[in-house]
Amino acid sequence: MGLTVRDIANACGVNASTVSRALRDDPRVKADTRIQIHDYARKHGYTPNLLARNLAAGKTNTIWLILGSLNNELEQKPAQYLSQRLREAGYDLLVVLDHNSEIEFSRLLDKLKQKVTDAALIIPPFIKAHTKIARQLRELPIPVLFIDRWISGSDTPAVSTDNAAAALKLVEYCHQQG
Repeated sequence: MGLTVRDIANACGVNASTVSRALRDDPRVKADTRIQIHDYARKHGYTPNLLARNLAAGKTNTIWLILGSLNNELEQKPAQYLSQRLREAGYDLLVVLDHNSEIEFSRLLDKLKQKVTDAALIIPPFIKAHTKIARQLRELPIPVLFIDRWISGSDTPAVSTDNAAAALKLVEYCHQQG
């Protein structure tokens, strides 16, 4: 196991919360103490525990993009664009493949219940209506957005670049609203 915040705290004669603050350059820590802690951490190869940091912060700074494959341009282009834009916003994009399988897609939705990411952008497999998946989507504790497709019976928001499909969805929505 690598060097921990507690190890640095013991070596520098401060408490762990001071080390944590110093490593984040918190101005509440005296400049000379911050320098001492940074020097010790760098000298001994300290790397932060990302899981612990994410747990404490309550977020991962990642966004999942779930799609069927990366075999065609309709799925490659959004992945490339989203990766660039999310990086600019301080997030990492994690591309997750469902291999166009409803079973795999459902399994991934179960993982999303565990808050392994801050949000999910989904190009779902072609599913007409599926009660279990619609229910799983409603139970997710994170924001979800469909791209270019949607699942009938789901109230998950969708954006589309297919004008014909978007018009059809609009007509369906208007019809449902009376």
